[in-house]
Amino acid sequence: MPGDFKGLKRVRLSNFLMGFVYFIGLVKLSVCWYFLIMEISDIYYFFWAMGDKMVGIVFRGVVILGLMYLVFWKWMRPKIQKYRVPNIRNSKANPFGEMRATGLTYLVFGFFSAILVCLDEWYGYSKMYTDVNEMGWAYTLISAPLFIFFIDATFYWSHILMHRSPFFWKAHEKHHTFINVTPWAAYAFHLGEAVINAGLLFTMLVVFPWHPYAMLAFSLLTISYNGMLHSGFDFMPKSWRKHPILKFMNTPSHHIYHHQRGDCNFAFFFTFWDKWMGTERLPEYYYDSTLDSSEDLEKSVG
Repeated sequence: MPGDFKGLKRVRLSNFLMGFVYFIGLVKLSVCWYFLIMEISDIYYFFWAMGDKMVGIVFRGVVILGLMYLVFWKWMRPKIQKYRVPNIRNSKANPFGEMRATGLTYLVFGFFSAILVCLDEWYGYSKMYTDVNEMGWAYTLISAPLFIFFIDATFYWSHILMHRSPFFWKAHEKHHTFINVTPWAAYAFHLGEAVINAGLLFTMLVVFPWHPYAMLAFSLLTISYNGMLHSGFDFMPKSWRKHPILKFMNTPSHHIYHHQRGDCNFAFFFTFWDKWMGTERLPEYYYDSTLDSSEDLEKSVG
């Protein structure tokens, strides 16, 4: 399990928030499974729903991540090499291994999506609404950003937990076998980590009201941003690094350095959790392009 987390601040707070995240998730999953087990004999419908949902999941993932891979790693690579995040571990890319692991993740996401369908079909429980007037335009418009902040927070604390706990590290270790990452690594998970991430998303969907279009926007943005973080290229303007607001955006340099080290930069969309908890670190060359990246001079920005 990489990292000793000596830089992690507010340890008591971190333990509480990690526990709270998983308490909420386990309670909701337990309740949903209690109802589902009463109708589990309807296996055919369940797997039909799973297959139906997987069509959309696989289509969005393959189109977005596949296009990123082709553009960055095949078609445009010579022209965009100056944006390449340094591969300080000199590791080889493994896109086909990432694709295989991603396929398993899609199965898990399809499984949890089928649970949502069955909850609605069999018990009439759903937080989805199609009439905007039901929740109002204000909530509908801000719901996708709210979902992003929710996933960003739960991702950070679940990610910390997977690195701090030997048990959960077993589920996360697979993702860290990919160091010289391509966009296909975005969802290249072990079965256990796929369940954890799908469970967090599932929890959000059974707690908060959501409109299909807002969820589609959230889904497309999440897949695209995750693919960008694992693209191997950082197109973020250098001026963002000192901007009072944009400096809180997570970048491919942040996340790829996390893959290279394993004990820092646990964020997804934003870096304020890393900054607040003292877990943000970047090599010196991120700030000074004249330095040799192979020196890997670390600079803590927490």
